[in-house]
Amino acid sequence: MSESYSDVKKLNRIKSRLEALYPIKKLNEKLTRTVREFEKFVFVRHKHEDCDLADLIPKSELDFFRRFFAGYETLLEQEKAKDLIEHRCTAKHCLYKDRVLSRTFSYAESEGKMAGIKKTSKVLVVGSGPFPETAIGYALAFGCEIICLEKRGPFVKRSRKVVEKLGLGKNISIVHGTTTKLKDLKFDKVLVTALAVPKSEILGDLRKSNCDIILRTSFGSSKLVYSPVDADDLKDFEVKAKFVRLGKNFTSSILVRKKGRN
Repeated sequence: MSESYSDVKKLNRIKSRLEALYPIKKLNEKLTRTVREFEKFVFVRHKHEDCDLADLIPKSELDFFRRFFAGYETLLEQEKAKDLIEHRCTAKHCLYKDRVLSRTFSYAESEGKMAGIKKTSKVLVVGSGPFPETAIGYALAFGCEIICLEKRGPFVKRSRKVVEKLGLGKNISIVHGTTTKLKDLKFDKVLVTALAVPKSEILGDLRKSNCDIILRTSFGSSKLVYSPVDADDLKDFEVKAKFVRLGKNFTSSILVRKKGRN
């Protein structure tokens, strides 16, 4: 109990420093240093699946941490996309030299194997953002077709440029819209990314798709960063598999299937 109290006090100190930097407008050394402190705090506690520090703080504070990290991650993706479009070597070996991308691609490959993704698969990625790194990871690992569904117009334009620069146009297409457009798309598997919200509405739209769905979720202290999938959202689904990689990964993945489907 005393350890949890100490952790909450440390978290409050970090929160004060993050609040001084919010709203996030651009990357800088102070921002990066403070976020890394927050990440380190979460990483250490994330190694213990039974650690529910996120349950010990008010919802308003939890929402702030998630909102802050979502903004920071989105800004990182925008900068990475800009760098790739304007400067970066796009050869496969160059991409894998980037530690963050390499980790993302490795996770995507393991996640895809769990879900049975293969070359003939058609995967819908909901909420791909300005830099569709998971879609790129799927394309490199499996050579499959991926449809990225992104609701924000500027992100659609930027990610299309990324795909074009990488020469992956035959594998990846970017569609502007939300899951209300599902009837216009053909796919046999779905990935709902960690930042794609609200999960309840997205899963509601996916109920009629009758295909396997990969959900990025969180547990333990990683719930400080990403919202977990709520049990009520899964009432019409059954969990078929789970993929967890501890360490410097805030997300885990579950594979769900509509109840009654073989």
